[in-house]
Amino acid sequence: TGTSLIGGTVTADGSVVLVGGNGTLVFRKAGQSAFSARSIQLQSGQNPGFSAAVPSATGVLLTSDLGAVNTSVQ
Repeated sequence: TGTSLIGGTVTADGSVVLVGGNGTLVFRKAGQSAFSARSIQLQSGQNPGFSAAVPSATGVLLTSDLGAVNTSVQ
């Protein structure tokens, strides 16, 4: 990705999640060697600037300049 990555976490199952500007989410599922990337857009159409990722009961909680988003990396 050409976007700066700012935060990240490792989930309980060993998946790696990295986040950055323009709604960037980069992840590697446990047991895989390659990373995948996707962009998250809010219902308002805005792309948040993510700063941190924290494992949650239903996925990963991503914090941003526009609030928090809960998402799955499945």
